[in-house]
Amino acid sequence: MMRYPVTFLAAAWYFSFSQSAFAYLDPGTGSILLQGLIGGIASGMFIARVYWAKVREFFGNSTTSNDK
Repeated sequence: MMRYPVTFLAAAWYFSFSQSAFAYLDPGTGSILLQGLIGGIASGMFIARVYWAKVREFFGNSTTSNDK
């Protein structure tokens, strides 16, 4: 259990003394980030819809009836 704080402190020490990279983000990076954001929102909405249907079914408020 004591290993994780030591690892975190070592990483913090390493990154606190790093030098500038002089890097840039090209225009395609914004497009990829936007696509990931839209995909994440869409998948979150899908998961919410699936689990909402299961919750409604559990409480008996399902719109479909399996009684014959």
